[in-house]
Amino acid sequence: MRSNLHLHKVDKNGNDKSYCLDSKGRCKRRFPRETFEQTMVEPKTGALNLKKGEPWMNTITPILTYLLRSNSDVTSLLSGTAIKAIVAYVTDYITKQSLKTYSIFDVIKSVFDKNSEMIGGDVKCNEKVRKIFTQIVNSLTAKLEIGGPMASLYVLGNPDHYTKHKFIPFYWKPYVKEVLSAWLMRLTLERFLMYMRLLTRW
Repeated sequence: MRSNLHLHKVDKNGNDKSYCLDSKGRCKRRFPRETFEQTMVEPKTGALNLKKGEPWMNTITPILTYLLRSNSDVTSLLSGTAIKAIVAYVTDYITKQSLKTYSIFDVIKSVFDKNSEMIGGDVKCNEKVRKIFTQIVNSLTAKLEIGGPMASLYVLGNPDHYTKHKFIPFYWKPYVKEVLSAWLMRLTLERFLMYMRLLTRW
């Protein structure tokens, strides 16, 4: 009940104010779900409908929920098509490569450019941050999807970008560490000199 039950927040006026609603007011998690008094096969489609008596709960296996200590959504894979689809889905996530730094910065810049009016507008700060972060995450997710041209570049061993300049690796962390150490040393020296001046005046 605590881990697998999906809840919607309703205000005093009876309006649904849940985070999972789309622009049309429908639940993105597809709740409430259809219930079935007993396990049966759909005559028209041949789909297997497992027994389900709770419209606001995922299809769960108590043992799996206990072992994972989290919510779970269990699906019966009885057809070859369903098994192939889930194998392709899992393989796609396992083989995803991380984005290059220039791609990440390009996405962030494009999101800020598109929302320049909103950033300077009268919208609440929390709302601005929420919208911008949502757009950045969605854009980065879309960039992670490798298309045909990108896949062919990797297979052929070609670079994923072209430039007239030649860049050298820049190791950011050691640079920041060195700057901070020099800055702290300078601060310490300035404080020492200040104390010396105060002592000589005294």
